Amino acid sequence: MIWIAIGIIAAGALWWLVRPLMAPGEVHPRAAHDLAIYRAQLAEVERDIERSVIPDTEAEAARLEVQRRLLAAAGEGSEEATTRKAPGLAAALPLALLVSFGALSIYLINGAPGRPALPFAERENTGGEAAKRLAKAEAEIAALREKAQQSPEDARAWATLGYALTRARRQGEAAAAYKRAVDLNDPKLARGPLLAAHGEALTEAAGGTVTPAARAAFTKAVAADPREARARYYLGLAEVQAG
Repeated sequence: MIWIAIGIIAAGALWWLVRPLMAPGEVHPRAAHDLAIYRAQLAEVERDIERSVIPDTEAEAARLEVQRRLLAAAGEGSEEATTRKAPGLAAALPLALLVSFGALSIYLINGAPGRPALPFAERENTGGEAAKRLAKAEAEIAALREKAQQSPEDARAWATLGYALTRARRQGEAAAAYKRAVDLNDPKLARGPLLAAHGEALTEAAGGTVTPAARAAFTKAVAADPREARARYYLGLAEVQAG
């Protein structure tokens, strides 16, 4: 069934491709093209004069120049179009065959005509790739957690753990890790972004609701860094949610 549909689509595309070769057309000489351009330019100059866009001296100079070119183009040749003879079936048929067999050959070489349909989401999970990625992420989180627990006063380690947990969509745990980093108050860490990350994790853990604890974190983030855009966004969202 799919091959019938492909054949119909291909036939329609080929028809639109070869149709111009089957019908005669008009060929306009270069002089006609130039004359059309100069007439359009002259009309544009006249409109500019009516709107007083350009000074009179410049307008007159522009009009004379376009008129000069118009007369020169008119003397080069006729504006009458000539009829172009259609190449006909002798040219259209080889082109249609070439395109058809070329496309089919490329598809058979690089495509997979015998492969069953497979949605992208399922394709991602084929061969256990998703499980491998999950296992790798869990291993990284375990290593970061162990490092943070071994150095409980290392605010950067707790902040890094919070970031990894956020990427794993484990927002509740991420909020706790960020809270630990915030409480350590390391001057080497930018406090505004850290507080904003903590508040965002609390908000995501609450299903998108800006909780009082999250709002307090965002308020502190703006106080620490007035340019903290993420905190300002969530404070605005809190106002919306509060009506």
